[in-house]
Amino acid sequence: ENVLRLTLLKSATSPDPDADQGEHRMLYSLLPHRGDWRETVPPEAYAVNDPVIVRVVDGAAAGAGTLAAMGSFVAVDADWAVIETVKRAEDGRGVIVRLFENQRNRGTVSLRAGFPVAQALVCNLLEEDGEPLSVQDDSVAVALTPFKIVSIRLIPRGA
Repeated sequence: ENVLRLTLLKSATSPDPDADQGEHRMLYSLLPHRGDWRETVPPEAYAVNDPVIVRVVDGAAAGAGTLAAMGSFVAVDADWAVIETVKRAEDGRGVIVRLFENQRNRGTVSLRAGFPVAQALVCNLLEEDGEPLSVQDDSVAVALTPFKIVSIRLIPRGA
């Protein structure tokens, strides 16, 4: 009957009768779009749920302070693979990059680092090392299946 319903909060009373009590702040968005959702919805969802945080970085020359100029970026070569997290490893051994397949695709993507990579390893969510990956020109090939989450440890040269 052309009705859209949205449940923003369901507060169960069992096992904790006081769960989810109090004030809540929520943001939701409705995005009418043409065509396949894969083209427009994911970037718009990230824009709403995870807005860009801008920081000023001092640099001697124009562009010298950018992340790309400092060699601190990663990228993938497929729009259906999303880099969700880039962080320093908890044990200090390199950088953890967490990515996932977003559009029910299968295939291999190239994960490229903006810094010299000595070693790359698949790791789990606890950052325990798994199988090593072959590094070529500071890039690694990562096999993805539909909605698969993969964590990669990148160890810079000289680290």
